Parts: sequence; structure tokens; C-alpha cells
Amino acid sequence: SNIVYVQLHSRLDGLKSLAHNAIHVVFVDAEHDYDSVHRDVHDLLELFRHSIRFLVFDDYGTDDGVLRVVDEFSQDGVLRVVGGL
Repeated sequence: SNIVYVQLHSRLDGLKSLAHNAIHVVFVDAEHDYDSVHRDVHDLLELFRHSIRFLVFDDYGTDDGVLRVVDEFSQDGVLRVVGGL
């Protein structure tokens, strides 16, 4: 299978151990405060910019920290919102 489920805490476990992989989809569901979400998105895009295709955010519609980060990255042209539930 080409799908690998990796559960880690971006601050405790770090993302750099995955840097040698091509990551296409990431489900972002961790701390929901603005600074944590911003740091996670920044780090993901920095490490996997050439392979990542989708970031899926938990609580985008219900949590201000997640909403602010996604909106800011979208306004800056870094992310594009393609849907929501």
C-alpha cells in the first residue's frame, strides 16, 4: 500500500524524521491555538513544499486559531481552500 498512517506530535516528535519522504496529504489535528497551528503549517510547507498536495484541517470551521491560520495562508496565496464540511 502507498498509504502510511503516522501519528506524531509535531513539537515532541518532530517532522524532520519524515523529510526524506514525499508527503501528499496531511491531516492537521493537534493543538488549536494560533501559534501552534501556524508553526505546524509553516514547518509542513517548508519540509514538504515539493510534494504536499492537501492539508486537511480539523476544526477549521469551529476553532479561531485554525481559521485564522488557514485564512492568512490563503490570503497570502500559499494555501487555497478547496472545500469544507
